[in-house]
Amino acid sequence: MVAPKDFFESLASWTIYLLFAFLPIFFIPLPWVTLPQSKVLIILALLSIAIISWVISSLMGGGMRIPRTSILLTALLLPFAYGASIFVSSGTTYSIWGSGVEQDTLAAVCLWYIALLGFAMMFSDTLIKGIYAIRALLIGGLALFVLEFVHIFFPSLTSFGGVLVSQTANALGGWYESGIFSGLLLFLSVTTMRTPLANRAWRFVVAAVAVLSFLLLVIINVRDVWISLAAVSTFYILLDFVTGRHWYDLFRFRIWRRYLGLIALVVLSLIFVFAGPAINTHLPASMQISVSEARPSWSGTFQIGSRALSQPAQLVFGAGPNTFMREWSLYKPVEINQTAFWNADFMTGIGLIPTSLITIGLVGGFAWLLFIISILWVGLRLAHSSPRQGASMLIEPLFLAVAYLVAFHVFYAPGPALSILTFLLLGVAIGYAASLGRIPHIFFATRGRAGISISYIITLVAFVIVAFIVCGSIARVIAAEVLINRSITTFNTAGDLVRSSGYVSQALKIYPQDARGQRTAVEIGLIQIQQITAATSSERSADQLKKIVEDTIRYALNAVSINGDDYQNWLELANLYQELAGANVSGAYENAKEAYAKLIADNPTNPIAYFKRAQLELLEKNTDAAIADLLTAVKLKPDFAAGYYLASQIYASQGNFKDAMAPAYSATQAASNDPLAWYNLAAIAYSAGDYADATPSAEQAIVLEPQYANALYILGLSYYRLGRVDDSKRIFGQLDKLNPGQPVVREIITNLDAGMSPFTESASSTKKASSDLSAHSDKKK
Repeated sequence: MVAPKDFFESLASWTIYLLFAFLPIFFIPLPWVTLPQSKVLIILALLSIAIISWVISSLMGGGMRIPRTSILLTALLLPFAYGASIFVSSGTTYSIWGSGVEQDTLAAVCLWYIALLGFAMMFSDTLIKGIYAIRALLIGGLALFVLEFVHIFFPSLTSFGGVLVSQTANALGGWYESGIFSGLLLFLSVTTMRTPLANRAWRFVVAAVAVLSFLLLVIINVRDVWISLAAVSTFYILLDFVTGRHWYDLFRFRIWRRYLGLIALVVLSLIFVFAGPAINTHLPASMQISVSEARPSWSGTFQIGSRALSQPAQLVFGAGPNTFMREWSLYKPVEINQTAFWNADFMTGIGLIPTSLITIGLVGGFAWLLFIISILWVGLRLAHSSPRQGASMLIEPLFLAVAYLVAFHVFYAPGPALSILTFLLLGVAIGYAASLGRIPHIFFATRGRAGISISYIITLVAFVIVAFIVCGSIARVIAAEVLINRSITTFNTAGDLVRSSGYVSQALKIYPQDARGQRTAVEIGLIQIQQITAATSSERSADQLKKIVEDTIRYALNAVSINGDDYQNWLELANLYQELAGANVSGAYENAKEAYAKLIADNPTNPIAYFKRAQLELLEKNTDAAIADLLTAVKLKPDFAAGYYLASQIYASQGNFKDAMAPAYSATQAASNDPLAWYNLAAIAYSAGDYADATPSAEQAIVLEPQYANALYILGLSYYRLGRVDDSKRIFGQLDKLNPGQPVVREIITNLDAGMSPFTESASSTKKASSDLSAHSDKKK
């Protein structure tokens, strides 16, 4: 019979192995559960089980070992730095928990430290655990690579219910992340081939991982990964050569033979650094995959940081964790409006650590610096003191693999899987070195000379409490977010507003501080308001409408109360009040205007805020104010087609067709593939009597949308005004076939056939006639 202590110790160990194996490949095949959410959920579940089992085993076993290393102390500075930043910046729950999957939150860094400390302690008693854990990671990576190759060639067969849709979708995360992970396993497989990890049949597993990771990396072809691989492999050779004191064997082949795999890896990496794109063009078409991930550049990140940290308090403690998106909205360079990412909300800068310099300030930068230095120092010291044989040969690859991952936290913002893997591997590396006696440890015994050890119990209880608070709180937030995703998916696929509303209500019961959930409730409320107002009015529907309006306003106010620094919450509130202002609700216009003022203050370079406020002003017939906002919008974004279009409509509605022509023409240049823009210019030019300009504009609208009835109508009239009567007859004939039985069209055809003017009544207007056709040719703006 298995002793309870052994049972819980085995349970903790196998749970850890499952975590390493499942981390690369695990996801929940449901469209409303995102990959990052799946990763965090499996991390929370297995990490919690491992900690509980290990704590019970530790209590039964007489104590616990904590490796005595500076890494554990400097890593502890990260949660303290994040906590201090939240305190000074008066951070919101978004800085503490976020949506459960962000990396720049207090909860995330606490989870990292729990994983680091927990694994360092769990792996410090026996070295075989470390070997099994890395083997489990290799197995998980092997499964990921096989799935990815199948998905590349047969994406429709492995979509898993729409979770992996595109060819670049994978079970780990983004395409770039897949490249980073492939590079990690390629390095580990090459450097561990001569260690006990790759003995017997495992040598074939390691070799298979090396081959598949290299092939996948060739397809992904991320230059940063090739550079990092060349750098870390070169450093490993130099480190092993110098610390092994092989200078006297410099010209002997036998000493270089041990580095052949790494030398080949360096050479291949350098080849792909310089010739990767050219090599990629010779791959089969299905393997020529080019993907670019948008994120701020180094200069853009530093530009945001220089403005966000302009005050002493912000310089020291930062703008607050997880607030880069707010700082981006406030200080985004106006030049970004000329790019495809003008309306993108970036959660991080160029990399996670540079982002933390903005959000956590010098305190966070100092904490990261000490943490990185301690990793390098401990790794170098261990490399110098460890023998180049047996189990000790695994120490250097583990620490260099961690350094590789940490480097990508500087150059990139990895998802939760790679971030937690960094700290899991570091914990394994520390524990493995401690199990070999290379790192000393502190032993906390269950019982001391005077009985039960109070220090041991306090340490253990504190660790468990913090772990449960962090894991439980993150799980709570993700549960709410998943329900919100399901609400959106349900409405988009089935149009079931009742079920969608129910899911949002459940989400807000689980986590009332979810601003995204409050905004989703507002969107549902707006749809319900539209449905009720469109239905037959009654006393019951009036009471129902009043309650829905009150609830929807409450949700919108809750959102800005939860996080008043997020411009999206103010945009939602402004949209709601604007809808109510359109229904002549008392005070709605004033409230909407206040919300837009706050929105513009929080997002001053986004033209949408000014465009939306212009629409609000038009509800009150404030055309001058609307034009002023539209001018500001197009000044911020000179190719903002919607702004030009609305301005032309305002001038045209006033009968000022001359001033309407310029913005109408600008709209066609900004949106040259939009048939509505060309029709708008044609209609305005025709109304202004400029038939020569109306004709080509209407023709272009028809080229883009051959069945555009209103454009055909304007074109037919323009041809007649230019004396091209036969062309006019032809166009109206096409229009009659497109929309048979239209009285206006039939009248025009009859008049043209009789040699008369299209309209028997001189007062007949283009505007009126076009409106008669609009019901048959609704176009989006």
